[in-house]
Amino acid sequence: MKLFKLFPLLIILLISCEKKEAVQNPDEYIIITEEVIETYDSVLVDTELITYEYANDNDYFWQKKVVKDTAGIVIKSIEREFDQNGLPIKEVVTDEIGTQIDKAVLKYNPKTMELIQKDQYEGEIADENRTRTVMYHFDDDNYLISEEVKIYEDDENFKNINNDNVKDHYVLRFLPNKENRPKGNHETVYMVEKRVMYITPEIKEEEGDEIGEIGEVYLESNTKFDDNGLPLTYESTHGDDHDASQEYFKVEKDESGKILSITGYLNEALDSATFANEKWVFEYTDDGLYKSYEELKYDDTTATFTLFHDGSSVEWHKMDLPLKYDFILSAGTQEHYCWHRQRYSKKMEKIEKFDDGEIVITEYSFSKPQDKPNRDVELEKTRVTKMKYKKVKG
Repeated sequence: MKLFKLFPLLIILLISCEKKEAVQNPDEYIIITEEVIETYDSVLVDTELITYEYANDNDYFWQKKVVKDTAGIVIKSIEREFDQNGLPIKEVVTDEIGTQIDKAVLKYNPKTMELIQKDQYEGEIADENRTRTVMYHFDDDNYLISEEVKIYEDDENFKNINNDNVKDHYVLRFLPNKENRPKGNHETVYMVEKRVMYITPEIKEEEGDEIGEIGEVYLESNTKFDDNGLPLTYESTHGDDHDASQEYFKVEKDESGKILSITGYLNEALDSATFANEKWVFEYTDDGLYKSYEELKYDDTTATFTLFHDGSSVEWHKMDLPLKYDFILSAGTQEHYCWHRQRYSKKMEKIEKFDDGEIVITEYSFSKPQDKPNRDVELEKTRVTKMKYKKVKG
């Protein structure tokens, strides 16, 4: 089992206008109309200008997204098709010379307006061209429970033991308790609930004939959860001194039921651990919303979980005024220290502005070798995203 940080780009916002939960107010909601993305490497190195076009003034979903460079030349465009209910069912990506390079088939929940499945294709929409499938699983209250992903092998001769071309299939279960997270498609930290990887030609070439035949199972992992969504055990066919192949979990909660920590042990008695085991410590805001977690590896010399390995924190931003659909932004910090390579990495997103029809988000990063994790580092600006938004009545 492993608990992972927030997905890359912690910012979960409505760039694509694909959110959020309905609240009991009226008919106003927010849509994005323009976006500017500046990329930095010590200095400004690239700028993208993005516009979102809507078929009607009060549409919730954009119909066309156009990306241009600073000279006004179109780099890429994405166009959507809709069903009779106004929900997107297809996306077509066109490159700068007018070639349709990628397509996607979409499924939305008509009640919540949440994306529930996206099948991506390289070229025409056909099984042999499918590259990735993502499915979002929600409960009846519109809390995100898990994300399921299938990645397909592009070698036309590849077949796994199930006679399809899936090379990697995994399910991510989000934490902490749903009551401590916003409703809607808000990805937080997660455990790998299950994963199956198959031997591809590339893996066989790298690792040799002894791993098995192409299409056979290469790796299989499973985490068992109780009825309340708390982890019980983890098993994997792969493991080493860094990642345990089997773990048993102790979960500590406070009086209100919030998860305070999850600790992995080697045995069912929960009294034996090594460097391969970790402890995850959660923190919350005053109103009980998930705020941060730290992953601490076991220190054999002190017999304590004190070696920093991973961490993330998040700040949730939403408008004070009620909207028909919630518009929640999140930004935070993501950290990792690799004890094998002795390298510390840190990324941070900061919402500089969210009012008067404008959103400004700045991203910073750091990644350098360190003998031990020094988390007090100077970050460099890597990206600035500026968006224009407006309120619309449905």
